[in-house]
Amino acid sequence: MWRNFIRSFYHRDTEAQRGQPETGTGRRGEEVYLTKSPYLLVFFSSVSLCLCGKLSFMNKVVLITGASSGIGKETAKLFQAKSWNVAATMRSPEKAEDLKNIVDMECIRLDVTDVESIKSAIAETLEKFGRIDAVVNNAGYGLVGPFEAATQEQIERQFQTNVFGVMNVCREILPYFREQKRGYIVN
Repeated sequence: MWRNFIRSFYHRDTEAQRGQPETGTGRRGEEVYLTKSPYLLVFFSSVSLCLCGKLSFMNKVVLITGASSGIGKETAKLFQAKSWNVAATMRSPEKAEDLKNIVDMECIRLDVTDVESIKSAIAETLEKFGRIDAVVNNAGYGLVGPFEAATQEQIERQFQTNVFGVMNVCREILPYFREQKRGYIVN
């Protein structure tokens, strides 16, 4: 079910269809999966996310931020199932016992709000797998409640993670991608 959720695009919420994935056609004609979920719906088409047809060599490597739970964790499992080497990054890799035991998956410490942590995670991924072919910027969180009730610190923290964190990861990986003359970033 989670793999279908990860590939979801549309939301149809009827009791008869709840939990029953269907296939459909996306805006550009590609196959997408339809799922019934009250959570954030994320579009990962076979063209944009899996990148399997774009990269023909073996031992493809993806670095995924925010892989400790939810969409990030299931995305890491999906890439590993598609024969990718996965750097599943998170703030507390010691808590990811279930991911540590998966072949071709390395749990690495990365906090998107800490540039040194990002540099270290990229270096560790390169040391472990020898390359990085794609980055999935998944780390983030939602601040729930009325906007006017949020404190300045809460808003700044959310922007540090959800906006500047993505920019930090992109800024640190782009020189490497430029050097190897290829690389994919999914935000």
